Amino acid sequence: MLIIDYPNISFFHQKLRLLMADLVIEFGTFRVTSLYRKDGGVHDTIPLRAIDLGCKNEELGRLIEKWMNEHWVYDPERPGYDVCLYHDTGMGIHLHIQVHESTRKKQ
Repeated sequence: MLIIDYPNISFFHQKLRLLMADLVIEFGTFRVTSLYRKDGGVHDTIPLRAIDLGCKNEELGRLIEKWMNEHWVYDPERPGYDVCLYHDTGMGIHLHIQVHESTRKKQ
């Protein structure tokens, strides 16, 4: 398994680095299924603001999604958006982790 050094990769958004560090501390490492891609969305930014991680265990995926969204706010001005989604967009079930300039850790 390839281990990605999230805290030290310069093309990762600083807030994505912090969020990933929390995830790794709490749940361990995961297989990266997608980083940068030309999709016109959050994966199509530098610094990188989104990452997809493989997680076929639905119970674990839902637990991570809940935990991440309880501890982080994607954008206080857009409460309908979350930092973590456990979903299938047609390419297989996975964890989608995303940040915004306004992302912050909850107090």
